[in-house]
Amino acid sequence: MTSPMRPVPHEVARFISLAAWLRWCDAVVAWIVLWALLASILGPASRPASVASLVLVTLGALLRPLRVLWRPVSGSVGLVLSRRLQPGDRAWYVRSRHADPVLVTARHGVRMVAQSALLALGMSVLFGDVTSMVAGASRMLGEQAYSRDAEREADADSVRVMKAAGISPQVMVQFFDLLASKDLGSSRGPAIAFASHPADAERIEFFSRAAAN
Repeated sequence: MTSPMRPVPHEVARFISLAAWLRWCDAVVAWIVLWALLASILGPASRPASVASLVLVTLGALLRPLRVLWRPVSGSVGLVLSRRLQPGDRAWYVRSRHADPVLVTARHGVRMVAQSALLALGMSVLFGDVTSMVAGASRMLGEQAYSRDAEREADADSVRVMKAAGISPQVMVQFFDLLASKDLGSSRGPAIAFASHPADAERIEFFSRAAAN
């Protein structure tokens, strides 16, 4: 849950710059992994393997769901640095260009890593190496479903915080109505399977019920 803005401390500003470099490290790891896979097929001295892997990394960077999920370096560093945070603590949520002061309401990072590992193992058993792209897509859908569950927990926590502060959850209904009026709402129909957040209609219904109770 994002809190009101205040000046970013020097240490946080320095880590914002570091976060950008960590995301480049994520991209380099992706290139190495893809190059190794293609080189095993085309041969280690194959120039097309290097070029093709670079093209695939570039295309993958354009897909936001894939870009968000692929964090072998930045995600690991984030887990290590945040390992002592507990629900109720105040912290900074740092991204590659900015940071927001937040209130920690739950710890989903370790659970997400564990689920990703289990999904990867399950997909390997089901599909094997031959259809690894199918396995990867199935794994991504499973992780996005987990992300939507985490957002539902965050919505429930936000209702408790708003009611404790004397704020009606109806303000969230107005917020989603505003997004819809500007055509900035969430995915609809089958596309919701790739979304990291629940559908706006579901969240509007949840906050409406919370406001009525």
